Amino acid sequence: MGQKKPFPPSSGRTTLSDAPKLYLTIRDQIIDAIRSGHYPAGTRLPTRAQIEQHWQVSDSTSKRVQAELLQSGWAVQDSTRGYLATTGPEGADSAAPMPPGFADATAPDPRTGAGSGPHAVPAVLPAQRTDLPTPSSGPRPLPRPAHTITLRGQIPEPMTSTHLVSVSYEAPPATVVYALALRPSAAHILVRRQVIADPTGRIALEIRTSYTPGVYPDSPLAQSQPIPGPWPDALAVHLNLRPATSRTDVTAHHPTPYQASILNLDSTAIVLVRDVTLYTTHGDPIDHTVSVWPADSTRITDTAPANS
Repeated sequence: MGQKKPFPPSSGRTTLSDAPKLYLTIRDQIIDAIRSGHYPAGTRLPTRAQIEQHWQVSDSTSKRVQAELLQSGWAVQDSTRGYLATTGPEGADSAAPMPPGFADATAPDPRTGAGSGPHAVPAVLPAQRTDLPTPSSGPRPLPRPAHTITLRGQIPEPMTSTHLVSVSYEAPPATVVYALALRPSAAHILVRRQVIADPTGRIALEIRTSYTPGVYPDSPLAQSQPIPGPWPDALAVHLNLRPATSRTDVTAHHPTPYQASILNLDSTAIVLVRDVTLYTTHGDPIDHTVSVWPADSTRITDTAPANS
């Protein structure tokens, strides 16, 4: 093991006067350090003890910082030895430009694409959650239930619970830029990540990520709370754009480190990935949503199940 990297220079955003959200500021500084190359992918991130000493925070705050880095896709757990940096959530381009920490006055207003202080939002807003099991935490406490999902459907709501909702404004990855017909230099757009679990909240069944341009930061869509009902209906209500058509693609591959960690899978497992792009009646793309399920417990069919 080599010598531990020193902490990056402080960005000056850490203030004890904002203690309830201090973990967000610390998390953002660590993300900035990952993106700048101070912590390249695969290198060890600060331990809880180092976070507590460097930022003079409590044990509960350091635990929340590590949990936020894990859940937002910027870290993976490395056995019992701590956390390693990744290239970013779901393999997003770590070199893509973004406002430092997502929480300063340069965060772009999605209505204009220009920086505007009142529209600045943190990268991941607080959400009610409990820790999901990870591959390093031992065997699953319960077997993952099997599901059959129609090509454009979801796991029935009575069989699920929304375990985690996080929102951010990010530069979209190239696949989303193409799907939504955005300019290559498009401003940051809303990214809404959800972990769907079984009713007990103990077993992750799905990772669902929606990329939606043109959403105001004060919109209900941009809040870290579950939204009841189908997602297309929510877009119709809050964007005043009724999805009329869609394009659906399904692929299968090995999970990314982020997906493996959340879904408690080995790196050699297979996940099913569904990309759905929604369009208006005029053919303009509204939203691109990516759903990821473990292949060993999920079956996708183009017809409705007999008992539906």
